[in-house]
Amino acid sequence: MFDGLLDNMKEQEAAMQQKLATTRVLANVQGISMEGNAAMILDQIRIDEELLHPDKKEELEDLLITCFTEWKNKVDKLATEYSQAMVNDILPPGFDDLIKNFK
Repeated sequence: MFDGLLDNMKEQEAAMQQKLATTRVLANVQGISMEGNAAMILDQIRIDEELLHPDKKEELEDLLITCFTEWKNKVDKLATEYSQAMVNDILPPGFDDLIKNFK
């Protein structure tokens, strides 16, 4: 019984990782745009030209931090949702109530 459950968990984990890797996540904050996948791979950053002036250095730094934080929060939310869905798919009927009692 448990061997099948463990095999199913491994398959579900692999499927979840694939889903995270192919799900795009975008965040925009006042002229800064960051995009990557839900597996925490950030692969694009776009910065509005007017933020690249030396007198806007501190503003740019703050916006980069804010935008990255927004992007990461979106990624974390998706990962949590996918993980919860995976657990619900793996557990036999009735076990989800048992898990809820441990929270």
